[in-house]
Amino acid sequence: MIELNLLPPEFRKKKRKKIELPKLPIIPFAALIFGILIVLQISLLGIIFLLKTQEARLDKKWEEIAPKKIEMDRLKKEIGDINNKTDAINELVKERVLWSGILNEISSSITPSIWLTSLSYDEKTEKTEVKKAAEKSAGKKSRKKQTYETRDVRTLLISGNATGRGEEAPAYIARFINALKNNKTFSVYFREVEPVSMKKMQMAGEEVMDFTILCTFKEEKG
Repeated sequence: MIELNLLPPEFRKKKRKKIELPKLPIIPFAALIFGILIVLQISLLGIIFLLKTQEARLDKKWEEIAPKKIEMDRLKKEIGDINNKTDAINELVKERVLWSGILNEISSSITPSIWLTSLSYDEKTEKTEVKKAAEKSAGKKSRKKQTYETRDVRTLLISGNATGRGEEAPAYIARFINALKNNKTFSVYFREVEPVSMKKMQMAGEEVMDFTILCTFKEEKG
């Protein structure tokens, strides 16, 4: 029996065409992948070999440099020790020159009827009060907050005796103190020269006045 399709062409069923994929050769493709993997493996081995070679070269250089570095460190330490000793010697020389000058000026300032019995040096840390205004929260009055600061104070205590009757001995002591204050070289080192104590006493049947003078060093400039 003959069948006729009377539908318009646009409504007619179209036959689907089969899409055929190209057949890839499995063995050559696998060989290509395997070859790429081998190349990558060889490249990685080459990089590792180069790194190992560089590491060995650096280790060899370090072995050559290490003894020199140890020697340099030893020399640096010796130089540091020498510098420390030099600084200590310089300080000793400086202190020696300082005390030599001070003793010389004290000796040149001694007035008649005065003789010294002792000199003593003291160094201590003092705490002094510093008052500052501290602001409280906004709208409130400010109040003073007590704060403290510390400083090193160096002093020289001069002890001695003055001979003389009546008011002569105190006058001799006052003259000696003024001589120290007016001594320009002595004043370079000290900011204050003040009497601490004076008392009469008998020595070998004679009346003398024992005195103590406190000399305060000027603060060292940092």
